Amino acid sequence: MMKEMKVATPEGTKSFPLWSRSSLRLRIVVMICFAVFAQGLMTTDFNMAIVCMVNHTATVNDSVGVSETETGGKSCPKDDVSTQTSSSSGNLQWSNKEQSWIFSSFYVGGLLSVLACAFGLANRFGLSRVIVVGAIVSVVGSFLTPLAAEHGGVVFTLIVRFIMGSGQGVMLPCAAAMVTRWFPVTERSTACAIYTAGNQLSQIAAMFFSAQLCQTTFLNGWPSIFYTFGIVGAVFCILWLFIVSDSPDDCQSISEEEKIYISNNRTSSPTNPSVPWKAMLTSTVVLSTYSCTFAYAFVWVALITYLPLYFHTVMKMNLTSNGIMSALPFVAMLISKIVMGLIADLLKKKTSISVNAITRVSNTFASFACGACMLGLAFLDCSQRALAVALFCLGMWSMSGYIPGHFTSLVSIAPPYSAVVNSLSRTVAQIASMIAPFIVAAITHKRLASEWQIVFILLAAILFVSGLFFLICGSASVEEWAQVKPIKPVAEELRFESLASIE
Repeated sequence: MMKEMKVATPEGTKSFPLWSRSSLRLRIVVMICFAVFAQGLMTTDFNMAIVCMVNHTATVNDSVGVSETETGGKSCPKDDVSTQTSSSSGNLQWSNKEQSWIFSSFYVGGLLSVLACAFGLANRFGLSRVIVVGAIVSVVGSFLTPLAAEHGGVVFTLIVRFIMGSGQGVMLPCAAAMVTRWFPVTERSTACAIYTAGNQLSQIAAMFFSAQLCQTTFLNGWPSIFYTFGIVGAVFCILWLFIVSDSPDDCQSISEEEKIYISNNRTSSPTNPSVPWKAMLTSTVVLSTYSCTFAYAFVWVALITYLPLYFHTVMKMNLTSNGIMSALPFVAMLISKIVMGLIADLLKKKTSISVNAITRVSNTFASFACGACMLGLAFLDCSQRALAVALFCLGMWSMSGYIPGHFTSLVSIAPPYSAVVNSLSRTVAQIASMIAPFIVAAITHKRLASEWQIVFILLAAILFVSGLFFLICGSASVEEWAQVKPIKPVAEELRFESLASIE
């Protein structure tokens, strides 16, 4: 077993603060955050839009309009709907099964592009190019979605969402690889917290603004959601092309001082390392990290996909309340993840607490606290809306522990193979994302509270099991099979020091 390790700055290395106006890596991580945000908008828009696209009263086995739920006969009246306009009443008659197919098709497309990344797509064409091409694909798909839904039906909508997923799937593997290239080990939890905050920002914006756009007459209501978010994606693509480079070595505008600081505090890596597949795929560290990846993705997709429908059909909320309440858990997560990432990196720099200890504790907190919240939600009914929203917020808040937890582990355990490790992680996440809508739809085919009780217990079980696995086997130390020497010499003034700093 590897020795427990902690971070120290290489002797003689001059610090170059991340939080400064001249820090180029800060601009890079903000742009990565914008990338995740733009892609997140074009991922989540459909989840809220489906509430006002589909005529739920005409959907087989849909329980909308039922005044009693399976909660002991308690009356659950809907919110006042007087503020809703006719534009929020859907005219598409898609069954629950058809909706789940459309939801899942997005992640099937993402799976294919993630596999392409795992087998060298990003290395061949460059990280920044792959990200922007993926975003362009998503932008085009976003503009085509209303046309496909209204005139092409389920099949054409499914195809468009599949193509959009293929564009979105390259985002996180490439983003994680860029963090490895641009950030010293002591800043990676902070960097992960910043760029993944784009997820929460996109959820907040998508949930709130989608609900408002659904109720307007602008561009006939719900189609305006896809056009608006497509424009945001187009703006991102333009900015990305002018600002971002794959690494400090490829950047023309970075200062020599910052380049040297990054070089001396990140991990050495060969030009074209041979991937030790057997060691990687049999590593308990890698497998425990992937188990948390699966749990996070399954719970995340289940919630962002069905939370608006849950609030609409079980909690009987109108669109305005739905948009606000669906956004609140992601506000909580956004705040907590930034704080947790900063605290984790501060502990690494200022204390003798090992990186592994910080990673395990953070991840354990995320898994078990969120699991406890899901378990609590299983026993609530529509007469306890405020408590349900509070538990959703607390659950998403606690999931921020995954950032200094297994997310940091992913970019730390095998720096030379970061793109491969993260691509395989995204493959696991895409598989979880694909099956989550099917499983939730199959369980909640009548949209009753008793069915959601089963869903929440399932989510809790997945979180508990994965959290225990990582607590026993997880690590943020560089694995022995990943400790390789550079193939090509690096210029003397830009000499790499290994993560030796981890003792």
